[in-house]
Amino acid sequence: MSYINYKSEENSIYVCKGHSKSFDKLIQHQNENEFSILRNEEKFSGIKINNFLSEREFNGLRGEEKFKQLLENNNVPFLYIGQGPFGIERSGVLLEQVNSKRADFIVNIPDMGTLLFDVKCRTKISFKKNGDKYFSLSVRELEALNNLQELILMPVWLAFYEREKIKQNQSDVFYFIPISLIHKFYGGLFNYYNNENDFKDITVLRIPNELFTTVKEKIIFEVGYSKIEDDLLKEFAIKNIGFNRKLKDRIKDIIRKKDCYKSHLSKIISQDSSEFITPNEINICIQQMIDNGVILYEKRKKLKLFGE
Repeated sequence: MSYINYKSEENSIYVCKGHSKSFDKLIQHQNENEFSILRNEEKFSGIKINNFLSEREFNGLRGEEKFKQLLENNNVPFLYIGQGPFGIERSGVLLEQVNSKRADFIVNIPDMGTLLFDVKCRTKISFKKNGDKYFSLSVRELEALNNLQELILMPVWLAFYEREKIKQNQSDVFYFIPISLIHKFYGGLFNYYNNENDFKDITVLRIPNELFTTVKEKIIFEVGYSKIEDDLLKEFAIKNIGFNRKLKDRIKDIIRKKDCYKSHLSKIISQDSSEFITPNEINICIQQMIDNGVILYEKRKKLKLFGE
């Protein structure tokens, strides 16, 4: 019998032979920075891999552990189905239609039934420097999780946790929202766009703070907005349109002034924009501008603008 044991307090994973009851008897030999050999009664019993998760992955796992504790404190039955090497196997149709996305927990809530929960440890971002900050979800993530909900026929909820609070070990506050509400918000924005191409410029969705339910010690499901107000949709459509136009103008301005390669462009933009823009947004926008012929791109050559 074999087993895998991850110890979050030391960020190490143990891959072991034999029965898990013998774990406490394991002795480390041949200690290296990256790994240690494990023995039990002088017999090889496994390997310990140190610093197993990156800082980003580790913070995400800590968020999941805090969510587990929240469920335990509220006597909510759950199954952890996890991410990374700790998750369950998915069928071919799920791999095809939801890409790499799956939820982290199956939970049973009184009067609501069984739900899927995906825990997101995220840094809030804004539309501009020093602007209001929001939790975000990429459009690809949104579509994948919405497809998961439709295929499994089980409601999918997100539990957001601020990444900075994890790093600073501050109070545990989660922000709940159903994927159906985010999908409704995203679809509602379309009515305030002049054309479909501008709407497709949205690659990362900043979610209004009003749509979340704040959860501290007691789990509640009072969704902020079952009906999303037109004024809110209009406000965020205007913000998204302005954001994407400014991003395109910034990309053009850098190409004109910096005389740079494609691989350097996103790094230049990120240097002074990390609080209100994600690398994913930059890279997708650059590729869209190349595909549309706005940017002229050739391998190992500096970028140029069409007609300039």
